[in-house]
Amino acid sequence: MYRLLAYALTLLLGLSVLTGGLMWRQWQRLTTPITASRPYMSRVDIRYVTPERVLPLLADTSAADLAWAALRADDPITVQVLIGHDLDSLPAQRISLLTAYIKAYPDASPETLVTARRLYHTAILHPYLSDAERLDALLFLAPRWQAWNQEAALRATLRSTRTLLQTSRSLRPEQRRRALRVLRELDTASDPLSPADVPPSPPALPPRLLLPFPVPDLPQDVRQAYDTRRQAAATLARNPTDNAAQTHLVAALRAEHLARETFYRHALAATPTPEAHIALAWDRVRWRHIVTLIAEREVGLSLVPEWEAQQEEHTVALIKAWENLTAQLADWVASQPDILWADQGAYELWSWIAWAGEWGLYPRYPRPYVRRQLTLSQERFFAHPDAPHRGWIVLDERSDPPWYALVLPPE
Repeated sequence: MYRLLAYALTLLLGLSVLTGGLMWRQWQRLTTPITASRPYMSRVDIRYVTPERVLPLLADTSAADLAWAALRADDPITVQVLIGHDLDSLPAQRISLLTAYIKAYPDASPETLVTARRLYHTAILHPYLSDAERLDALLFLAPRWQAWNQEAALRATLRSTRTLLQTSRSLRPEQRRRALRVLRELDTASDPLSPADVPPSPPALPPRLLLPFPVPDLPQDVRQAYDTRRQAAATLARNPTDNAAQTHLVAALRAEHLARETFYRHALAATPTPEAHIALAWDRVRWRHIVTLIAEREVGLSLVPEWEAQQEEHTVALIKAWENLTAQLADWVASQPDILWADQGAYELWSWIAWAGEWGLYPRYPRPYVRRQLTLSQERFFAHPDAPHRGWIVLDERSDPPWYALVLPPE
């Protein structure tokens, strides 16, 4: 009897050690740090990502909708991941979400400071915001930068606010008075502004970029792989511990990756029109974001081990996808017969690329090159008498990282 009891205890202990070892190895695999390729994500601890709130992204649920749900659930790390992969929201929608995040987490944590930087550069760089929307974001941020002792950010925000007041013809009197109050409180080192007359400006021109980008015509095998992946992701999102569902999603991701890369290699060489090239290039950027999401384990699960082992290669592939999209857009803009149209399109393109880089969508984007192109495009566009009067975007490199800001145009 004692021998039988001792044997049973020994067997139980052995199973516990074995199970514990397997669990430890899986936990170690999930929590071994991966250096994120995008600077914003490097500040997010992916061990605290909630898989069931990110997996629906692979089922084509809106990243913004998922981020709002995670914010309501008090899940800030998951919100950060979803914000970092939001390719679709309009700039005003982005400002609304970022503002809500900062209100919910008002301390000077790394995640909140990252969110505030994204908000600031959306206000400065995104070409499709009104002056009122830009001003509201800047006035929201200014006192918070001061409270967080972020001197470089505060300096850039106040400088941009002054420029906006001096160049915008669309701000209402109450908006100007509110901005002047903030400047008087926070910008005591500069000369005071008054609600003076703003130089006359031509009316705003319609946008020129193809935003949102057109959708490419995908072949049957890619569409089928896409549908399979969406369904598998939706199933796993309902129960992230379901091993069978996880295996099904992994197989779907591998199959779709093979189908898409084969298609992209052939289609980009055979596509007849610039607009179709742009649609394909954008679709490839979107797919490469999904691969990066998986490779960096930002879904909160380890899904495709070989992608994780080749994280740098996938990051480089995402960068090249962005480079190709940028080149296609630049060629398309330059080919326009109307000079004003082409110059405005170039200005919108380079300010949008700068925004995508500062947001973290375009990893390791070539900031010095983009800054030069943005400067050249502003010189050409704002030289037109029909161009609207607004502040110039410059890069203040006195801090690390540098900050874009609005300044008065050169005379």
